[in-house]
Amino acid sequence: MRGLKKIKKSIFGYDIFISYSRLDSLQYAYSIAKLLINDKYECYIDQLVSRAPGKDITPAIKKAIRKSTAFILIGSAGAQNSKSVHQEVTLFLSTKKNNPVIPISINNSICEKAIWYENIAGIQPKTDSIQNLKDGKPDETVIQQIRDALTFTKKSIRLRKIAFAILAAVTVVTIVAFFITILQVNIAQEANRNEQRANVLADSATKQANSAQERQRTAEILATKAIYEKKLAVSETGKAIQNQQFAEYKASVAYDKERKSNLVANSNYLITRSNLLENKFFAVDTALLAYDIHPSDLADSNVSTLFLKYPFIYTSNLDEGEKLEKEFTDPRIYVEAVQKDSLPGLEIHFVKKIDNVRIRTLKYNLHNAEIYKDAEVFQQESTYLILLKTFIIVRNLEQNYILSYDSNFNLLKSNKVEFTHTQVDFNSIKGLFMYKINNVTNYIVVLDNLIGEGFALDNIIRFEFDKSDIKIENVIFNEKSTFLVTKILTGLFIQKIKPDRSDDPFLGTSLYLPGIFPDRFFFIGNRFLGLLMSDEFYVLDLDLNPNVANGHLSVSEIANNRKSRKEDFNRYLKTKNAVQ
Repeated sequence: MRGLKKIKKSIFGYDIFISYSRLDSLQYAYSIAKLLINDKYECYIDQLVSRAPGKDITPAIKKAIRKSTAFILIGSAGAQNSKSVHQEVTLFLSTKKNNPVIPISINNSICEKAIWYENIAGIQPKTDSIQNLKDGKPDETVIQQIRDALTFTKKSIRLRKIAFAILAAVTVVTIVAFFITILQVNIAQEANRNEQRANVLADSATKQANSAQERQRTAEILATKAIYEKKLAVSETGKAIQNQQFAEYKASVAYDKERKSNLVANSNYLITRSNLLENKFFAVDTALLAYDIHPSDLADSNVSTLFLKYPFIYTSNLDEGEKLEKEFTDPRIYVEAVQKDSLPGLEIHFVKKIDNVRIRTLKYNLHNAEIYKDAEVFQQESTYLILLKTFIIVRNLEQNYILSYDSNFNLLKSNKVEFTHTQVDFNSIKGLFMYKINNVTNYIVVLDNLIGEGFALDNIIRFEFDKSDIKIENVIFNEKSTFLVTKILTGLFIQKIKPDRSDDPFLGTSLYLPGIFPDRFFFIGNRFLGLLMSDEFYVLDLDLNPNVANGHLSVSEIANNRKSRKEDFNRYLKTKNAVQ
């Protein structure tokens, strides 16, 4: 599935970055990308929504350039004066001097007129016609020349490097754990010394304040005396007033210096403390408090870093989380699929959980020559899915079927299942889900390391799979909001399923939370996700995606964002309880 591929791209980077002008080269650039992807290259090309033409390239594009091994420049007339193309070429050459740069000159547009020409002067460009650019179909000769120029090794080298990096990381983690222990002792000692210094500063401030008060009283005496002697020496009166104002000014400066010193010390202590807290929600709260006390660049960066790691909007104890889990996950009606006395056909029982009373029994049978070997039930909010494994005596074949029933226990569909992947293990299925987008019924099946998407055609559901080396531990799906949440070995992966059936690999919205390993997780309505981790309960707003937008939010926007979404969550719970 494209979501799992996106995790690998985040870790390993890209083989090729494609730079082009949207004024005239959009379709041409996408055609080159798709052809190279078919050759198993990882390509990056910016999405239509990422930025407006003529603007500076975004941090996400800069990061992709730094993680790319080769650079393809589509030199069209529209690219000659493109500020973005100029920035992309300059950044790649500044970080990847010895890596391949492959320019494509459209109708001899790579010339001295281009503002970026001097960056690639001396590199022999590939050539293509203006007609191919308009048609969005690069000449096959150009594509072959690009393939010949790409002599580097692709993903296999990165995988070996990452294996070595993991071994090095284990060693570093062990060393860091030792130094963290020492650091905690030093922090405690430093906190004690800070307290002592604060007491000394407080005593000094008190003395200075008393001294200032004494000077003020003296100045007042002088002012009174000056008024009395005004007739005799008007100039002396003015001098006394100036002396009084100067004394007050010096006392104010001393107080401000002392106050600023205390604020800086307290802010730095809270920054350190925020990175040691086990409660991830309180860690962000502490970082925000450090910024409020002293809004330094260090405090600002610390808030953004922690929020990218822990974008939670609410936290509570484990008891509240378990109550909500039971409320939102315990089915009021459960389904049984039973075969009676080894006879053909199947009985579907809908049972009321509270008193275990059977409220509906339906029979299902394809034809008399069929024996049901297995029946696994998957329950959603408004539908029940039953996956059957059958043995047909006449043709000596095993076949799979999916039965779907609505909340009123009516049979919606009965579809035969076909898997395009030949090694699908029927017993390893972790989840089966159905949802509708634009009146089209879609299906998702999740196995140990496979996620398949399918849709029905002529009463046959064909599932297509993307093979992955990442083991899937658990998965849940919300059929209304189409959020798919997967727990893998490295963290939590959340994907928004979109109504897209094209081969374009650049579409899709996902959120990856590395290092987050909940014991259990569940949907709270269609928008919120509850996570039970250790002794804490956390809530994540699924519409909140720090991997995309919040990295560019200011500290005040992050604080207001968390506050408003927490209020939305509490308001949702109150509304739901009132309805019940």
